[in-house]
Amino acid sequence: MNKEDFRIVYIGALTGGKKCLQALLDAGENVVAIFTWSDEAAKGRSCFEPMDDIASSRGIPLIKVDDINDPFAVEKVRGFDPDLICVMSWSQIVKKPILQIPTHGAIGMHPTLLPKHRGRAPIPWAIIKGLDKTGVTIFYLDERIDAGDILAQEEIPISFEDTAKTLGQKVDAVAARLLCKVVREIREGTARPRPQDESQATYWPARRPEDGLIDWDQDPVDVYNFIRALVRPYPGAFTFVDGRKLFLWSARNPERSNHDSTPGQILAINPNGMKVATRGGSVWITAVELEGDRERSGSEIAECPELKEGRILGR
Repeated sequence: MNKEDFRIVYIGALTGGKKCLQALLDAGENVVAIFTWSDEAAKGRSCFEPMDDIASSRGIPLIKVDDINDPFAVEKVRGFDPDLICVMSWSQIVKKPILQIPTHGAIGMHPTLLPKHRGRAPIPWAIIKGLDKTGVTIFYLDERIDAGDILAQEEIPISFEDTAKTLGQKVDAVAARLLCKVVREIREGTARPRPQDESQATYWPARRPEDGLIDWDQDPVDVYNFIRALVRPYPGAFTFVDGRKLFLWSARNPERSNHDSTPGQILAINPNGMKVATRGGSVWITAVELEGDRERSGSEIAECPELKEGRILGR
């Protein structure tokens, strides 16, 4: 089928969803409608990216919804008579009333190597777990979670310096390229889906902002991984000082060493940042933000009166 006759309804939000939409349009695919979060539903969502500018510049109808499975939304999707639905960077499970509309099915993306690591918060979890690789999987959607037949998959290396932000950028670039490839193959009738091996399936749970509390009584590499996994656009890793929440936005140089210091104790503050004891070592914190204050980095950390050598964080 040629591009002009192949009608695509796009459901997406967040930075990655917008990049994938832009890639489809740049490839000349016929996106006939865009569905995204309503302004109210978008509040408080990490990485949300409005789609208004793309819809306006391309003359594509934009429908904002609270729930894509609401009967109003379902009928709106049906009215566009799609051949294919693309669901990208969308946290709601898309249910059967929508999945059964398009003649060529609905496809989605998950930023892991499915069937491994289905579920929520895959980018933070991959870093928290210390993985050295993750990936992008494009797959057919069904009513199960991240379990449909795989259409394309590609590994992405995770470096020791990657953060949630840099890994997210890698994922977005690969996802946009793979999505265009898969859409073309479905349109041309050359797609070769393969079922997932359920015996290899694993799941990651959702994360909440309060889950960012740091446990200093861990190996220094684990503490370092935890901090870099939760940098912006995520809510951040945090500890407490004098009862106030202290966000830690950057870390480096986790070192294993023998010491008698209490985990969480500030060992040094200098122009490089703040050295904090962990179980069996230490880690340097290079950017902090005390609740109600601005972010401070490097030598600015010493300007924060609450942070002094010998003080124990987490209290």
